[in-house]
Amino acid sequence: MKRIAMAVTMAAAACALASPKLKVGYYVGRGGRGNWGLGWQNYLTHSPDIELTWLEGEDVRAGGLDGLDVLVMPGGRSAWQAESLGEAGMERIREFLRRGGRYYGTCAGCSLTQDLPGLLRVIPYAKKSMVRRGDCLMKVNFTERAAALMGVAAGTHVVPYYSGPQLQPTDPSGVPDCHDVEVLATFAGSIQQNADAEPFPMQGLPAFITAGYGKGRLLVTALHPEFQPSTRDLISGGFKLLTGREVTFDFPRKARGALRLGYFSPGIMGKESYLPAARLDAMPRVDYRAVDDECAARGEFSHCDVLVIPDGDIPLLEKYMTAEMRGLFQDFVAKGGEVFAWGKAARFLPAANARAFADSGALLAAVEKIAGERR
Repeated sequence: MKRIAMAVTMAAAACALASPKLKVGYYVGRGGRGNWGLGWQNYLTHSPDIELTWLEGEDVRAGGLDGLDVLVMPGGRSAWQAESLGEAGMERIREFLRRGGRYYGTCAGCSLTQDLPGLLRVIPYAKKSMVRRGDCLMKVNFTERAAALMGVAAGTHVVPYYSGPQLQPTDPSGVPDCHDVEVLATFAGSIQQNADAEPFPMQGLPAFITAGYGKGRLLVTALHPEFQPSTRDLISGGFKLLTGREVTFDFPRKARGALRLGYFSPGIMGKESYLPAARLDAMPRVDYRAVDDECAARGEFSHCDVLVIPDGDIPLLEKYMTAEMRGLFQDFVAKGGEVFAWGKAARFLPAANARAFADSGALLAAVEKIAGERR
C-alpha cells in the first residue's frame, strides 16, 4: 500500500509541473564548493530541459524557492550550508517541500537533510559515524525498484565517493512530515581511509534514499554521481524520479584551436564565482574545465593555456595555496602558461605571466578577446 501511495503522490506531483522547462534552483552559497559544485553546474547549464536559478543562503531566506520545481544541493560541507542558510532558510526549504517541491542532494546535500540538531531534519536517518572514511570509487547495488523509478539499470554501479555520510535509521516519529521512505541503492564492500586504518564496513548501508515530505519529495545520496560522465544516468534518473520528466544534456563540441582554460575550483563560493564559470563554459572558443588540487597533482595544469583563480572563499583558498601548490603554478607559467585572477584572489597570482582584474566582468572580456584572437 505504501508503494501505491507513493506512486500516486509522484504521479500527481509530475502532473503539477506544467511549464515547458523544469525550474531548478541550484545552491551555490557557502558549503557548496569545489569540483563537486562545478560538476553539478556543468549538467544543469547544459540541459535544454532546465531553466536554472543560482541561489545563495540569503536568496533562499528571501523567498528564492518560490516558483521553483527542484532544489539541487551539492556536495561540500553540510555544516557550512546550514550556517549559510540559517534556521530561517532551512524552514524555507521545509516549506518548499511541504508545498510539493523536490530536492536532490548529493554528499553534503544529503547530510544536510539528516535528523540531527541544526540540520534540515527531513529524513529519518542520521550519520552512523562522524569519522571521514576516505575517497574512492564505490560499488553500489541498485534495486529493481530503483530501476523502475529512475530508468537506470538494476544491479551494480560504480560511483565516486568522497567521505559522504554513512546513514542509519532514526525514529520516524521525529520527522512527522516525512513518509514513503525507500532505500533505492546500498553500498557494497568496505572502505579504508589509509593503509594504517582499519577497513570500515559499508556493506548494506544506504547509498540512495527517496522519501516524501509533505506534498514534496527528496532524493539524496552519499555519493557524487555528478562527478564523472559514466554516472550521468543517475543525474537524469534522479530528475525522472522527482518530477516524472525526461531530462537530457547537450554538451556541444568546442571550436578547433579553442583556448584551453582551467578554472581553479577549491575556493569557489557564491554567484560571484559560479556564474563566471558558466559564462566561460558558454564561450565557443574557450575549452573550459574545472581543476582542483587533485587535478594539479595529476599534472592536469599542463593541458591548459590559461588558469583562472576566481574570487570567492579567500580563507579556503589560503588553505589550498600551499608551497607545493604555488610551485605547481610557477611550473605552469615557466612553461608559457598564463594565470588570471580577480578581486581578492589576485593575491595568489605568481610573479610572472599573471594578470589581475578588478572584477569578473573584466576578466571575462579579456578571455573572450584572447580566445577570439586565436582564430
